[in-house]
Amino acid sequence: MIIFWIFTLFVGSSAFAFALIYLQLGIGWSLAYALVAMLLCRGILSMARRWLIVRERITPETDTMTRTVETNRAIFWRRALFVGAIPATFFAVMYFVFNLLPAFPMDGGRIVRALAWWRTGDRNSATRFAANLGRVFAYIFIGGGLVLIASGDTFGGIWLALIGFVINSSARAASMQTKLTGRISELRVSDVMDREPVAIPDQLSVEQALDEYFLRYRWPWFPVVDAAHRFLGLVVRDKADEVPETSRTTSHVSDLLERDDGTFQVRDDAPLDSLLSSRALRRFGALMAVDADGRLSGVITAEQVGRALRDRS
Repeated sequence: MIIFWIFTLFVGSSAFAFALIYLQLGIGWSLAYALVAMLLCRGILSMARRWLIVRERITPETDTMTRTVETNRAIFWRRALFVGAIPATFFAVMYFVFNLLPAFPMDGGRIVRALAWWRTGDRNSATRFAANLGRVFAYIFIGGGLVLIASGDTFGGIWLALIGFVINSSARAASMQTKLTGRISELRVSDVMDREPVAIPDQLSVEQALDEYFLRYRWPWFPVVDAAHRFLGLVVRDKADEVPETSRTTSHVSDLLERDDGTFQVRDDAPLDSLLSSRALRRFGALMAVDADGRLSGVITAEQVGRALRDRS
């Protein structure tokens, strides 16, 4: 039996790590997630052990009381899992069917947008069509909720109306974003970027980088390029300050480099509207524009994107 508890603890710790790191539920909800996983695991193991005993694959406990407890535990978990599977299956099927309704931004609405995009070749008009269709379904849900409330089903009516309000809000936000992207749909990053970016060579000493760049321009970070002017990553002022003064002449910027994995850069021929949903741009305030060979060709800032939107309004 001890092997059952060891395996159950292993499942619980794995579930906790999954919920905390991947799902990012927080410590409290991750513990609850792990507890549910452990209970389900323990119940399934009890049922499996009972199944093996009935089929004489393993020897049952010799003690009558222990054998009775194991039998009752297996029966309890079999009934509990069966009873729990009914509403779980119902809600899963309902969620699947509801999510396939052609109401943007649900999956069904995204399918409609993909079909409209395929037919028209215009992503913005396809998004507008899908968003408007989503708002139609939202109004239907709200109206259906009001009808249910009037007929006496207050809880169901309020729930259906709330779903309609959520869909309407999401579809409206998607429609507004499409209007924004439509203003700059013809622009590329190269049309608004700064074509003369200040970059630090990777073989420059830390002392020179501090004197000639950080102290001169007062910027918190700079892009770093190699001899062929290919973008390598960023160097941050705080890291440069941490280098002892006696080592700054012999240390190079490449030693402090925060190498880029694609987060800090964007192609200079990319559509400008692709930056509206860029998390990196919102986080850093700027992205490095590179050409097809990875050479630094400019810097695009959030302010420049906003200015392009205002100029096109």
